[in-house]
Amino acid sequence: MEADNHRLDALIATQQEISAMGLNLDAILNLVVKRAQELSHAEGVVVQIIENDELILQAAAGLVVPQLNTPIKLEDKSLSGQSYLKGQLLYCEDTETDDRVARSLWQQTGIRSILVAPIPLASGEVGGVLQVISRKVTAFSKSDIQSVQFLAGLTGLVIRQVREALISRELEKELARHTLREAELQLSLSREKELYRNTNQFISLISHDFRTPLTAIQSSTELLQYYADRFTPEKKAEIYERVHSSVRYLTELLDNIALIGKHSVGKLQFQPEPISPEDLCKSLVSEIEPAGTSQPRLVYTGPTENNYLLLDKNLTRLILWHLLNNALKYSPQDAPVELNLAIESEAVVFTVKDRGIGIPAQDQAKIFDIFFRGSNVPNVRGSGIGLTIVRNCLVLHGGSIKLTSEAGQGTAFTVRLPTTPS
Repeated sequence: MEADNHRLDALIATQQEISAMGLNLDAILNLVVKRAQELSHAEGVVVQIIENDELILQAAAGLVVPQLNTPIKLEDKSLSGQSYLKGQLLYCEDTETDDRVARSLWQQTGIRSILVAPIPLASGEVGGVLQVISRKVTAFSKSDIQSVQFLAGLTGLVIRQVREALISRELEKELARHTLREAELQLSLSREKELYRNTNQFISLISHDFRTPLTAIQSSTELLQYYADRFTPEKKAEIYERVHSSVRYLTELLDNIALIGKHSVGKLQFQPEPISPEDLCKSLVSEIEPAGTSQPRLVYTGPTENNYLLLDKNLTRLILWHLLNNALKYSPQDAPVELNLAIESEAVVFTVKDRGIGIPAQDQAKIFDIFFRGSNVPNVRGSGIGLTIVRNCLVLHGGSIKLTSEAGQGTAFTVRLPTTPS
């Protein structure tokens, strides 16, 4: 009775140890063969798992003979193979007299007793066998047989759990792959929709923004062609200026479209060089508002001395040019536009401030999107490209921009470009 209690305690402890191991199949199988050898007093124990119609050794304890250490084909009619195929426990009490076992086994190894228990999985399926051997005749008792059967069943339970976990992991991976594919398709669809929207907007831009100045050019030249002799010099100058203004607008529009195209194919690049941001600001003010203007609108404030810093002159000029032109375009004719320059230890900061119509709060998140125009500018000619160019140039230069605006009160853009003194 005491021996049976000890055996039962050992089996319960084994079950608890296996539960604590998680799904570490190798460690569990090593524990099973070790415990089977201890409980049955066998000289050798092996676990063989079925793989590709062969029983393959997976774990062993004690004596392992060559006949059990090599893959066993099911058609070989070995005791292990018969136990697996029938799903039954088989016990050879004496290999010398049992016809189910090759006589050479005991002659070459001295093994006399073999006990083989199938490892049950589910619904009659067998996953392998647990085999114990001894050099004694009739070495295993009824209690030994029950212990081996219990350990075989426990092994089958673990194998089922491992397989289910593997299947679950594969399902999780497949679900993750499916989710990723779905996200990629959604992204692709979103890009297609964005491309379609941009294409439509570009076509609208071409049909509207090109047609308007072209119409002005055509009508102005026709007026000069048929009525030039009737116009005063002042009227002719006005018509000429209308043509020149339309040509300038078309040129600017084509340049902007070309810049967007260059950026999209990677031809707009960051090329820093030592430049004076003070000279750049003054040059832009003179270019946008030529000297001799009766009532200058651009007001520049900044350092009086030249600081030569590493900046990309072209990108910086494009950023300021578009911000200044927008500020003038969307401000009253008599309202000043301020350009401020500040030099910091690791950055140069430009601020363009106007007192114009401002940008509605609901539009500010989209203001840098290509072709987007504010909801309060329907009667002001524009393409919705300028601020996209500003954003693209800032990204290339590693800079940032801050927008402060209120509808009807004006707008301020603060641009910060990292730089290294040279």
